[in-house]
Amino acid sequence: MSSQSNSNVARGIAEEIINNPEILQRLESALNGKNNRMPTTRQETSTIDEEVRQLFQGRNVVADRPAQNNSPAFNMQRNFITAGAVPGILNRRARKRPRNVCGPFHKDVCLLTGPNDTDIPKGKIRLYLAEQGHLVLGVRFMKEWEPHEVQNHLHTVFERILTENIQFEIMVTLNNKLIKPSLERDQKMNGLLLNNIFKDKTVYLRPSLQLLVVPANAKKNRGTLSNNDDDDIEIDLTDSSPPMNSLNVTVLQVIEDAPSELIDAPYSTAGSDGPLIITEEENATVSRVLDCPSEWQYAALFVDEELSESFEDPIPRSTGIETSHHERDIGDILCELASQIDTENVSLFNISRNHLWDGVKRGFKKKTFLPCKRLSVKFMDDIGVSEGAVDLGGPRREFLTMLMESLHQGSLFVGPDHAKFLNYISGLMVSDDYFYAGMTIATSLVHGGPGPQFLSPVLFEALSSTPESTFVAVQDIPDMDIRNYLEKLLTYQEEHSNTADLFEPIQTLMQLAGTHKVIRNADDYRKIAEETAHWYIFGRTRAAFERLKEGLKTLGVLDAMTKYPNAFKHVMCYTEDTLTAKTFDNIFRPVLHPLGSNKRGTENLVLSHWKDFIQELQDEPSDVTLKSLLFFITGCKTVPPLGFRPEPTVDFLHDAEDNGEKSRFPKANTCNCTLFLPTIHVVYEEFTEAMRYAVLNCQGFGFA
Repeated sequence: MSSQSNSNVARGIAEEIINNPEILQRLESALNGKNNRMPTTRQETSTIDEEVRQLFQGRNVVADRPAQNNSPAFNMQRNFITAGAVPGILNRRARKRPRNVCGPFHKDVCLLTGPNDTDIPKGKIRLYLAEQGHLVLGVRFMKEWEPHEVQNHLHTVFERILTENIQFEIMVTLNNKLIKPSLERDQKMNGLLLNNIFKDKTVYLRPSLQLLVVPANAKKNRGTLSNNDDDDIEIDLTDSSPPMNSLNVTVLQVIEDAPSELIDAPYSTAGSDGPLIITEEENATVSRVLDCPSEWQYAALFVDEELSESFEDPIPRSTGIETSHHERDIGDILCELASQIDTENVSLFNISRNHLWDGVKRGFKKKTFLPCKRLSVKFMDDIGVSEGAVDLGGPRREFLTMLMESLHQGSLFVGPDHAKFLNYISGLMVSDDYFYAGMTIATSLVHGGPGPQFLSPVLFEALSSTPESTFVAVQDIPDMDIRNYLEKLLTYQEEHSNTADLFEPIQTLMQLAGTHKVIRNADDYRKIAEETAHWYIFGRTRAAFERLKEGLKTLGVLDAMTKYPNAFKHVMCYTEDTLTAKTFDNIFRPVLHPLGSNKRGTENLVLSHWKDFIQELQDEPSDVTLKSLLFFITGCKTVPPLGFRPEPTVDFLHDAEDNGEKSRFPKANTCNCTLFLPTIHVVYEEFTEAMRYAVLNCQGFGFA
């Protein structure tokens, strides 16, 4: 019923439309206009508004516009881009701009301290790395570089630090940690990948060897802003209050000629409830920062994206390691450095005593060698058979002792036995022996061996400071001829008119040193002599000096030596022999049986012989000395700066040997630093004879 009524209504509407002449006329006009159009051309597309008007006659399609603007409000070309209507527009906009895969870009590159670094260096630590040459800003790369070109360029940036045996891996930051970038299989870090992955981040390089040890003062959470005046501003970063972001930015961006308004302007604390109040005393201290040396002015260069994410450290008190006013014991310093030694892993050295230095360099060049690994030394006899000692400390101590003696007697150093300077030899520079000498000294100190104790105090002062600030006297020159010629200049009297003979022998030396001067008075002769002497000691050997310093940086020894020069001086330079009978009494603890036992009575007798024997060696030196006796027991000829570990002991040979008789000679376990004294001798002379024979005839390890 309803369906039929709806049909009737629709039929009525259709008849009404058909019978309406006005609607029919409009439809006819529209159809005629469409049929009369030619195929679409660029000219006819511009009359689209006329076609719209024809379809909707009598309607206000186009709104009134100002007279000065004749463009339609609705423009088909502007609102609907079609390929036919506007040729070329779609293709031009859809075409992607080719990606720039060539050209240079710049990144900051930071070389980490060692293979175990996983934290992002910030604040004091970052500034310390910059001072040590481990942070280079704006390193230039090319996007088209292959992976090996990227690696070679990074190695070149740190060529003075990264030697041939040191590898590195590229690290990227993630959530305040450093991780290796995870790349697709067979994909390597080329120039384009480096640019895309790191974007504005710092490129971190993690070395395969421990290069530096960050000083304790750079790891603290508390910093001080100071210009060496009495007033300091201390920022306690352990406080729960919000970080002083505004203060941080202001101080980091200080420049030399900054107006005082920068400091006097009100500070604000981001995220706090009110302004940060700075007292007049504190404001004066901050204002003095403007007059600080230039090292304050480039602090802003070291603020990167990691520092801005998490402000942890303010500007440190100084940009380098300064000589500490609080002296420390050398044992404490080296014990702190030795804490980085990995006792679970070893660096193995197979050593022939007759070719010691070659074996050392061979061991240092191994890919598996790391200074922070425990040293394990295997001595070989002349036919290449192992001596059979398992290195638990004794072979290592003897090895390090022999190394110091080898350096003392070798050609790397020249001069008096107790005050040697570097001897420049081009062949040794090519083989980098000076670097290995520095590494040997540093390794010996940290691994429980002795120091060299033969460096000239002048050389030590230059190593712990700079050669430029070190005075060299003419008397320090080891070459006697050159010293005599320069001493004549010091003692020259003006009444001597003939100076040709004075300068002729050293003319070539002065030309090389560049110390020619116009002579105006007697003081000029002194200046020429002293400047020439300084060049002879440090200018002539500067390349070797720098390589020695690089080697001493191993395990952080050079940094510690720079900070505590007085503590290191007696282990680097000669000091009077302090090994006495009392020293033996202090370091050797006897292992005794209980009082009243038969063995205790025998031990008391042997101990009396022992104490008389070491007193005799002190009072009447002979072919056996206290040094050789200590070497027989421990593998060291002096007490090393780190001391002996474990504590040396004196034990007794009560039991019979395999042959059924007690031993006539002493035995020593150098690993445990234990001396076993024979108990068979009742007469003192027999005891001393057996002791001397054992010390003089026991070479290598095992029991005498």
